[in-house]
Amino acid sequence: MTDSGHSTFGHPNLSEPISRFAKIAALSLAYFLAAKLGLMLAVPPGYASPVFPASGIALAGLLTLGYRSWPGVFLGSMMLNLSVSVDPATSSSAWDTLLLVSGIGGGAALQAVTGAYLVRRFSAFPLAFSDWRKVVTFLFWGGPASCLINAVIGVSVLRAAGRIPAENFLYNSASWWIGDTFGVLIFTPLLLMWALPRDRMALSRRVTATVPAAITFVLAVILAWYATAWERARIQHQFNRQATFLSLAFEKSLYGHMVAITSLRSFVSTIGELDQPGFREFAQGVLANNRGIRALSWNPIVRKEERAAFEADVRRSGRRQFHITERSGTGQLRRADERAEHVVVRFIEPIDGNESAVGYDVASDPTRGEALRFAKDSGRPIATAPIDLVQEKGQQAGVLLFVPVYASKPLPANLAHRRRALRGYVVGVLHMGDVVEHALGNLETNGIVFRLVDDAAPADRRLLYESEESAVGVPILRDEGLLGGSNALIYKHEHEFGGRQWSLQHSPTQQYVAKHRPENAWMILSGGLLIAGLVVAFTVVLVGREDALTALIDELTAAKAEAVRANEAKSDFLAAMSHDLRTPLNAILGFSEVMKNRMFGNLGDPRYEAYARDIHHSGEFLLSLINDVLDTSKIEAGKYQLSDEVVNVPQLIGDCVHMISPMAEQAKISLITDIADDIAPLRCDCRVVAQTLNNLLSNAVKFSREGGEVRVSAMAESGAALKVKISDTGIGFSEGEKIRAFEPFRQTRRMHAKQGTGLGLYLCVRFMELHGGTLDIRSKKGKGTTVAISFPPERAMLARHPLA
Repeated sequence: MTDSGHSTFGHPNLSEPISRFAKIAALSLAYFLAAKLGLMLAVPPGYASPVFPASGIALAGLLTLGYRSWPGVFLGSMMLNLSVSVDPATSSSAWDTLLLVSGIGGGAALQAVTGAYLVRRFSAFPLAFSDWRKVVTFLFWGGPASCLINAVIGVSVLRAAGRIPAENFLYNSASWWIGDTFGVLIFTPLLLMWALPRDRMALSRRVTATVPAAITFVLAVILAWYATAWERARIQHQFNRQATFLSLAFEKSLYGHMVAITSLRSFVSTIGELDQPGFREFAQGVLANNRGIRALSWNPIVRKEERAAFEADVRRSGRRQFHITERSGTGQLRRADERAEHVVVRFIEPIDGNESAVGYDVASDPTRGEALRFAKDSGRPIATAPIDLVQEKGQQAGVLLFVPVYASKPLPANLAHRRRALRGYVVGVLHMGDVVEHALGNLETNGIVFRLVDDAAPADRRLLYESEESAVGVPILRDEGLLGGSNALIYKHEHEFGGRQWSLQHSPTQQYVAKHRPENAWMILSGGLLIAGLVVAFTVVLVGREDALTALIDELTAAKAEAVRANEAKSDFLAAMSHDLRTPLNAILGFSEVMKNRMFGNLGDPRYEAYARDIHHSGEFLLSLINDVLDTSKIEAGKYQLSDEVVNVPQLIGDCVHMISPMAEQAKISLITDIADDIAPLRCDCRVVAQTLNNLLSNAVKFSREGGEVRVSAMAESGAALKVKISDTGIGFSEGEKIRAFEPFRQTRRMHAKQGTGLGLYLCVRFMELHGGTLDIRSKKGKGTTVAISFPPERAMLARHPLA
């Protein structure tokens, strides 16, 4: 036989991986979106949220979809952490980021798998919502117990990657655990309730369980939002007050350094002719009291016509190789080119380490030259933009403060007089790292990052000082999310120094915020979430018990209706049996009386033989009725035992068809058989199967119209050892008659039906169930009926490949 539709199912297993992939993709997307919602509820600082709905979705997903859906949790977690971890401003490599997100994703997947296992092992699944003990144990193993896993793994990965400081490890682990636990307590029971089939729980009951939890959850978030806003304002105010104090201390220190440097101008103006010992004595006193000043120098003006005499005079004082120098394009010191005037370093303290600066023409450098012109024309101290110092071997920026010294007192009133009266410059070399540390070193600065920038300098040369914490990229708190703000927690104070505008920026590190974290917001939100979790548990149990009570009422109602039907069936059975048993017994009694009295003579009369046949037929009919009743009783009591043997299927069907042939010929019904050649022998109870086939064949013949046909087909199909179909062109029956036909002691009372016990079709169904098979009926009123019986694959006796 050829199955023209077989090509449609050429790949029967193809749909399974597609379905699994779709489930994994759906789970990963749900996890990602729920995790985004959780991060919106994060209370700064840290990477964890007080409630993480994604953990509840992960557990519900693995419970409903199976353990093999764990990649959905892994991928969803990776997508989330990629979206929050990748920052172009950081120096993290792609490999480091991949390790980070893979570690957290693996922890999330392991937590979900472990939670599903613990729930199945120590609680129960599917969850019995009506049993509060099982709900509590479910929430314990799925929530607090299993959520410890990623709280440890995730925070350990973040600590190893340098994303959180060591002192925040326990805090972040606890907040992570709380977030995952609340995610399970609030969302998993509701998700499992909504995942139930429609016939298991009414929509109204699911809504009843969800609405109170949703309202409680929203109220908790609103209260936490107000608490967080208050906490954020408090932290901002506290931080601004501390930063303002630090800025004023820095400003005071700057002013003190400027006063110290300008005091040298008064000394030079008073002395007149300055020598090295006098300059050293005064400068050392200034340097000792101002650690931010790296060096002090006296730089006189040397005009072009005075250069030779100046260099000769310095050589006579002990510097035999002295000449005025400048830096070449490669940064090497060389003899300075001739120009109209030079601003030469004549004396400098400390001299140790600064020997190379003596004789240097500071006006040869464009940055210094610009500051010199401003100082000469304004008569005020002028600072340079950030520069690399001649005497500095490190990487920190320096600033030169040029203080003009004039030959006349007081300060010349106009620009022309100032330019003619200029003698030179007192120069203070400020090392900005030392200035900041000197100003703030004795103050409370733990957890605060400093950046000092020159606002007027080029973008690549603005940085004057940066604290070590900021230089290595420790994260600065940004108050983001639904419970945060859009602005960074930062304080900026502007300072004017030497004609330049400087900005000192203060930013808190995670250490600072960890010390001043918003405990009130955490307490309010956690308390609200705990209440939401209790509301979920209470409403779920309440709705579950209501649903179970309704189901019990329905069950009792159905049992009552079944009892009524059983009583009716009993009455019908007694009525049928009183008729069916009386008829053969009357025949037996009547004909036996005739035979006893020899009313027609000796037994040799031919009519006695006919009477004897009638007696035999009636006895067989009575025996058949009694056997049906006995078989039904054994099956209902669970005591019926099959006697399996290996049966030749074509021969068995042929025998049954042959047995029913006289009945079909009398009713003028055609019998047609279509038995496949490749049917394997069947392991079954031959008598029971024969009885089943005989019952079905006799029904098909009885309820077929004259001139109709009954077709018997048998074949081996995928998923079945044997499938036998018996089709007739008879009167058929409706769905209501079909339901009654499967009930014991019930008859459809169709036309042409002969009276019986009503057990024939019922016994056929039960006999097939005993064999592990099925019986299916398809019928339409007036269009005929098809009955199909199928035996499971394990009953096929294969020649080469016996059942494993």
